[in-house]
Amino acid sequence: MESLSEQLLEAWLDISAIIRNDRIVNGLTFNETFICNILLRQKKKDDKTYLTAMDLCASTGILKSQMNRCLTSLEEKGLIERIRSEEDKRKIYIKFREENSRLYEEEHQHSLKIPDKLIQRMGKEKIEQTIGLLNEIIDTIKKIRIEGQLEKAEEIAVSSASEENVK
Repeated sequence: MESLSEQLLEAWLDISAIIRNDRIVNGLTFNETFICNILLRQKKKDDKTYLTAMDLCASTGILKSQMNRCLTSLEEKGLIERIRSEEDKRKIYIKFREENSRLYEEEHQHSLKIPDKLIQRMGKEKIEQTIGLLNEIIDTIKKIRIEGQLEKAEEIAVSSASEENVK
């Protein structure tokens, strides 16, 4: 019998593969849609604050080189624009261009069909419970990451101190 850890990992990988491979979106790549979604949510939350490419990399897990390709593609499609910071010329903000958002909105509406069918088949109550559990999992993973970063920093500090003592 598989351990609970193995079962959880298998379920995680299965859902990740379904989301990435079932081509939920057509006119934009998965990463482009993901980026647009984050930018639009940020715009709705705070219309005056823009994200940088590094912010987007941190939010999505997309590598910097991939992010730059996606941003260039989105810029060519007119969905975003890059704005150089007035305070720090090295900083470039990414702005979602709502006036050209029709392509993204169509993709977003299309991608909502799967969650709508899940709600229809599983019921609102189960989906609300699932959302609560997923949010709890996300929060817990974030805490585990932070703890892991702290542990790694402590290991580096101890290792550096040991090397200093040897000298």
